[in-house]
Amino acid sequence: MPNKARFFQRNHDTILFYSKTDSHTFNRQYEEYAASSKRTYERAEKIGYNANIKKWMATVWDWGKYNDAVAQGKLPSGLNAVEFKKTGAAMRAVWDIPILSPTSKERVGYPTQKPVKLYERIIAASSNEGDLVLDPFCGCSTTLVAAENLNRHWIGVDLWEHAATALQERIESPVYTRRTPPPPANRRRIRCRRLLAEHQSAAAQTRTLDAPIPR
Repeated sequence: MPNKARFFQRNHDTILFYSKTDSHTFNRQYEEYAASSKRTYERAEKIGYNANIKKWMATVWDWGKYNDAVAQGKLPSGLNAVEFKKTGAAMRAVWDIPILSPTSKERVGYPTQKPVKLYERIIAASSNEGDLVLDPFCGCSTTLVAAENLNRHWIGVDLWEHAATALQERIESPVYTRRTPPPPANRRRIRCRRLLAEHQSAAAQTRTLDAPIPR
């Protein structure tokens, strides 16, 4: 059926970026080059560089070939030459990450679940390996799964009674993105058993504290 709404589809979220100080961690992320850029860089790969004399700039793939071209007079000296980055283009502020489809393998039935890829991008940009990631409203533990995939320590807090079970299942049977090749399965099983034991111990202590005081 056609969409009868009298406004554009609201199919994006806005992510707010906060830091307590100016010395926060920010790791630049990269994305694939646009098709037009890829064609330009294919030429650069063949001859070692791509020069635009009108704009007085050049993209360099092979500095040896570029310097030879300048020495031989094929290129003027003094061009604004930059090295081709194989990592891709610097990531823009607009991210195209599809929502989870109803049949996605990531789906665990939590209503506000987001893709692991989204959280991995945020965590990779704003922390380093070994850092601690906190999610005080972790829900179905997507933040924790992404942190685990990227070798971060993590703490998750949630009132949902099935949060610990969801975490256990997702840690034992994770869905990986291109960014995160699977670690040894044995390490995950050992870690998950330890986490579950810690949760059960904490739950037992909570039940003890909540017990009525005998009179």
